Amino acid sequence: MNLDNYFKKVYTVAFRLTGEENKAANLAFEAINSCFYTLNLTDKVDSTIFNISAKEVCRLFLTGYEKGDELFRRFENNTYEYPYQHALMSISPLRRTLIVWRDVLRLSLEDMKIEEYSVKELYFELNKGRKLIRDLLNEDFINETGA
Repeated sequence: MNLDNYFKKVYTVAFRLTGEENKAANLAFEAINSCFYTLNLTDKVDSTIFNISAKEVCRLFLTGYEKGDELFRRFENNTYEYPYQHALMSISPLRRTLIVWRDVLRLSLEDMKIEEYSVKELYFELNKGRKLIRDLLNEDFINETGA
């Protein structure tokens, strides 16, 4: 992929996690900046570098959220154009990260490696997050249609 697509994809991962444009831009910038040593500044970026950057976005998001950094405090005031993004923002940061990593990016949870969790526990949290999103989307649908 070219550099422009690389930057857009990293930003998209950050936006899925934060749900807010400025926070996503800051998070993507920090992740790209910390992975800068891996970038070969030609016009092409391979998928390995993108995976490293996406993992860094997830790591920064979870680390910042746990520390209570201002960038990650609360996301309720965001506006959500799409029901899926709204549902995604309604679940815990860990589950949100796992869903973005596995279901949006289609990457393996074995590569995620969060120290406090075994791979089995990560899959458990992923499946709980998926169920919560399904339930939220069904609830929104019922509320909108009155069914």
